[in-house]
Amino acid sequence: MSFSGNGMEAFQYTALPARVLFGFSTIAKAADELVSLDCKMPFVLSDPHHATAAAARLMRVLGDLGVHLSTDAVMHTPVEVTERLMEELAACDADWIVALGGGSTIGLAKALALSKRKSRNFVVNVDSFGQSITRQPMMQL
Repeated sequence: MSFSGNGMEAFQYTALPARVLFGFSTIAKAADELVSLDCKMPFVLSDPHHATAAAARLMRVLGDLGVHLSTDAVMHTPVEVTERLMEELAACDADWIVALGGGSTIGLAKALALSKRKSRNFVVNVDSFGQSITRQPMMQL
């Protein structure tokens, strides 16, 4: 990029489509949202901090739709954990990854989606300021 002349080099940015539900108790709408996106078997990824409250609540909301829950996302996730989760994801044959958490969880979900090559992502962002919000679903791989 060059900053010559009177301004910055011109560029164009095209964003992926997004749908944002914001507010208290919107987690209760997660199952309906996933069904509307033709999700059959979501793999729910969260972290230890959200395991007993938000992640457990999400699994209750998903009911029979929730195929698997992992609360192994941590900051700077070790390679061994990522590899183990890749195996778990393949074993449960999930078609979507639901990331419930902040930036580390969302980043790990992206890595898992890329490894799966056919999963899509759905984010439930519980980051207090939403700075980790990511346009979802990601590209179909």
